[in-house]
Amino acid sequence: MGALHRPRLVHRLDKPTSGLMLVAKTKQAHVFLQWEVFAKQRACKRYVAILSGHVEGDAGHIDLPIHGKAAETEWRVTRRGRSTSLGGTHLTELSLEPKTGRNHQLRIHCQKALGCSILGDWRHGGDDSRGRGLFLSAVELSFPHPERGEGGAPLTVTCERPPKFEALLEEEQQQWERADKGYVSE
Repeated sequence: MGALHRPRLVHRLDKPTSGLMLVAKTKQAHVFLQWEVFAKQRACKRYVAILSGHVEGDAGHIDLPIHGKAAETEWRVTRRGRSTSLGGTHLTELSLEPKTGRNHQLRIHCQKALGCSILGDWRHGGDDSRGRGLFLSAVELSFPHPERGEGGAPLTVTCERPPKFEALLEEEQQQWERADKGYVSE
């Protein structure tokens, strides 16, 4: 009942960002999700990013307006790594939870508030020398389900971060350790 001719996107991701997207199959679901969930900021999103550099601290809250509008992000370090060629010898993997939905919010908050750009984010100062694209991925989405209504338990959908994240961190750490051993032995 009320099926759309083709499914419709409920929200957006920046073009180079990978990960979860929510799609509605009925008009009723689309209207509910777009106006009752996303417009009222009732959806919870979590992203994973690898930053070029060392982020001070283990977790925090960013409250930094973007284009004159309020923008807030919660962040938490999930892993730290070393690199011989990226990030001034440091890489930091973060879990990011935007509390608002501004254009390029996470990318700008990482660069300006944390002082480290997301790898591959050439637009906001991130190193893309490896040519592997942006290291930012939407990995979790929690929202009220249209059939459960306003008071129903939220539905949470997750996905793994892209394999390139682990591959890059492991590759860079191994290169660091090889370089470190070579330096010590000489």
